[in-house]
Amino acid sequence: MLANSRTWMERIRRFGRRSPALAAHLVTIGLMLVLSQFQFAIFQSADSIYHLKVSLLLLGWIATSLLLNRIMVVKGVEAISATVWLSSDAIFLTLVIALLSDPLHPPGPLLVGYPMIVVGGGMFFRERMVLLVASVSNLSYVGLLMLEPYLVQPLFKHACFVLILACMGGGCVTYTVRRVRFLNDYFDSRRTNEGS
Repeated sequence: MLANSRTWMERIRRFGRRSPALAAHLVTIGLMLVLSQFQFAIFQSADSIYHLKVSLLLLGWIATSLLLNRIMVVKGVEAISATVWLSSDAIFLTLVIALLSDPLHPPGPLLVGYPMIVVGGGMFFRERMVLLVASVSNLSYVGLLMLEPYLVQPLFKHACFVLILACMGGGCVTYTVRRVRFLNDYFDSRRTNEGS
């Protein structure tokens, strides 16, 4: 029994090392799906059509993540598929927040997903990708405000949130990616010089 658990744990660890972005997606969205099922089981007074919409949206997000991760292994389209993947994350997050929110239940902590997507853009170490994902996240957030007009007031807070997202993507994460690439290039050139 112990050998089997080690094998499964090792497989999970290996999968997480090979595909960290997909593993993070599957864990996060999967937990959201499990919590959704748990909430529906406890509060069965909830509308089953509403529950079905939430479940299908989360399953669609998982399916999209699996598909785009598969496409990323094709040579020459890695950057494009990663950008589409992160952009679809912003769109799916917006749809999930719009579905789960109403005037009595504002999105609150769910909004942390937008900065997480911007930071996730840095995992692929391409500055343009981070800038594009920050832009898509901002546009998705503005789209959320249009889908849910009750959220708009006070406008100042939303303007600050959009500004913070822009600064994260256009400043902090882009700068970090640039520095990491510079250091990587520097150490690669030293290794090459020492090897010759």
